[in-house]
Amino acid sequence: MIVLNIPRIARLKGVQHPVTFLVKHGFSYHTAKKLVAGNMQRIDLRHMDKLCRIFLCVPNDLLDYRPPKDQLKDAPDHLAFLTKEAVPEDIHAILTKLSLSETEALLKETRRRGGSSS
Repeated sequence: MIVLNIPRIARLKGVQHPVTFLVKHGFSYHTAKKLVAGNMQRIDLRHMDKLCRIFLCVPNDLLDYRPPKDQLKDAPDHLAFLTKEAVPEDIHAILTKLSLSETEALLKETRRRGGSSS
């Protein structure tokens, strides 16, 4: 089954309170709660567009694939490319484990790759 995995992308982006974040970016509380809980059976393309813009991503980044439990292990699955790795901890937890020099090196590398110049 293809699902929206907002909690995963929120963790990767360092968003600690995804529902609040989505509401601040124009989603109703009800819609934000459903998006984060993964309870959407269908998604409006305007919502997909807005999610991509606020998370700076492409639609495939928002989608995740969970194979059916009854799927044969060796059966080909043309949706498997949508499967994403779990994100065990958020970026804040990772950063707190780095030394100051490691954090500075990470910042420098981020800037080198096209991040903020400030």
